[in-house]
Amino acid sequence: MKGSLLKKGFAALAAFAVGVSGLALGVSTANAAVSLPTTKTITLNAEDAAQFTGHTFKAVKIADYTANNGVAGVKTVDAYESEVTDALSDAGATVPQGKDPLQWALETPGTLDQSGDSASKYTGKTRLFADALAKDATVAGGLQAVTLQDVQGSDRQKTIELPSVGLYLIVDDAAVASTTTVKGSTRSLAIVVGTPWTTTEGSTQTVLSQGEVDMKNTLPTIDKVIVKDGQETDTDKVSVGDKVLYRLKGTVPNYTGYTTYTYKMIDTLSKGLTFVNEAGDKPVVKIGTKTLEENKDYTVTVKDRDASKQQVVEIDFTDFVKSKPSIGEAITVEYHALLNDDAVIRSTGNPNDVKLEYSNNPYDDSKHDTTPPVDPKVYTYDFNFKKVDKEGNGISDAKFKVYPGNNADPNTATALKFTGSNGTWTKATASATGAKDELTSDASGHFTLKGFGPGTYTVYESGIPTGYAQVRAKFTVTIDDNGNASFADNSGLGLVKANDTVKDNGVTYQKVLNVKNLTQLPLTGAAGTALFTVIAVLLAGAAATVFAKSRRTSKALQA
Repeated sequence: MKGSLLKKGFAALAAFAVGVSGLALGVSTANAAVSLPTTKTITLNAEDAAQFTGHTFKAVKIADYTANNGVAGVKTVDAYESEVTDALSDAGATVPQGKDPLQWALETPGTLDQSGDSASKYTGKTRLFADALAKDATVAGGLQAVTLQDVQGSDRQKTIELPSVGLYLIVDDAAVASTTTVKGSTRSLAIVVGTPWTTTEGSTQTVLSQGEVDMKNTLPTIDKVIVKDGQETDTDKVSVGDKVLYRLKGTVPNYTGYTTYTYKMIDTLSKGLTFVNEAGDKPVVKIGTKTLEENKDYTVTVKDRDASKQQVVEIDFTDFVKSKPSIGEAITVEYHALLNDDAVIRSTGNPNDVKLEYSNNPYDDSKHDTTPPVDPKVYTYDFNFKKVDKEGNGISDAKFKVYPGNNADPNTATALKFTGSNGTWTKATASATGAKDELTSDASGHFTLKGFGPGTYTVYESGIPTGYAQVRAKFTVTIDDNGNASFADNSGLGLVKANDTVKDNGVTYQKVLNVKNLTQLPLTGAAGTALFTVIAVLLAGAAATVFAKSRRTSKALQA
């Protein structure tokens, strides 16, 4: 009989402890006499040391250990017998009149389950029981502060010294905000755990209670990356008008104990970025491999830009509790943002940060916290050149067009469009109004062209200022990944020379030469050959003109 009770009672206690505290208790089947343990210390285990940071705990004994007639058992603390009975009722069990509630529950199969048999280790009858106890005012009134002690050699373990051996309810005082620690953490679910108890028979030891329990709080996190050519990165370099693909990454939180659960991904796009949410290009939201449906599984709210022109986008998953996804499953959101003509050039780039707002107290749905922001950045670059005469003076009213690619043909290629004026131009988005493809220098001959990603571009002189020879500059600008621009002449006339620059008001400009007559052109190398070609063309044109005039004169004399 003793062996039967030992097996029956502590098998239930083992299941109970697994269900509530995450422990796996061994249970003896031997007919051995037992004695009460003396160790009063329990151990808390965490996956991350930050689960302990800032947390304080309280404990109250709900049952004593017993060893009557050599049989291991428990006895509910008299002061909480009614409350334990009510908590068992909340878990779906009715305690018979006159029975010790915990002793009966442990001896009655199915009263308290082992959550390892459930879909989630956070669910089950034992969880309902623990939560009901934690919410009871009388039980809460008996809670006493306990102190976490460090464990040498492990920052993911803490110990608690309790007043005496037995079964305890341990509660976390509160959640810890991310403003308090680098990692915010939720308030732990209530824990029921027993102090250690091991029996010995000869050389055989049987563990009835390990006296260890896993922390039942979480460290909600959010991550955000840019996806470039299928690879994740935290930076990108693009041109104005280009789209950037962002990926937000979270996990389904532990929503056990919550009647509602707030889970919002809050994106803040800087003024140079525009959230794309249009037909054919909407966010793709998944939990695991399942694609979710907007306005059913989540909502997207795009707020008006504020005074700093930032754009806030909220992706809200507040209906988690209703859909009941698997805790810990991956959440991904992918969407495009357009780099617009308010983009910051070089400098600090164009950030697009994300924060996660989440519920952090299973016993108070109104309590939320927000993670620190994660902000991948997009960079875009510029280049400068100056139209100058032979003496280096700036020339106004010079006109140029810009084409994508190396040594593009102005007769067949499509020129890029820009917005701006007075020598300063920004690459235009497709929806920009008043964009033009022919750009004009300012009074000093300056051109500042903004909004270019790494790549090669062709610049062609489309309009020559009055008083200058009809010799058109054509050159290539190559921008590397660091935003450095290099210039190479395409005309063969030597109008652009590498590293031939001038600095005006702290800005470095590449010189682009204009000449008033052909003798001012360089006369060596390819440029010299080009000069003779130009002269030949001009002479041929002049000869044709003289011949035409001669023919007309001859005809007039014969009339």
